[in-house]
Amino acid sequence: MPASLTQVSFAAADPAAVTTALALITGSEVEASTHEPGRGRVKVGDAAVVVRRRRSVSAPAVLEFAVPDLATVTATLAAAGIRAADMEGFIVVHLDGVKLIVMQEEL
Repeated sequence: MPASLTQVSFAAADPAAVTTALALITGSEVEASTHEPGRGRVKVGDAAVVVRRRRSVSAPAVLEFAVPDLATVTATLAAAGIRAADMEGFIVVHLDGVKLIVMQEEL
């Protein structure tokens, strides 16, 4: 049986902006941390994406998602004021050194 991803964690200067975008892309809720201010968590299926406040310069994180309706996700992000670059078949969202790549699910 293959191993499954249960959690991915990375840092950003503005975790709230990143977790908000992730929640909009995945249709999930953001779970705010009560014990670590500035830390956010988004459930993506069975996995969790944790974003904490960056304390020092680090390499940018790249997350890729496949969604059933790319046009709806793009419109939802735009309505929230989050700009996504249309790359013909996928979109790229740059947030504070975090790159979110969102593509259409294959049928």
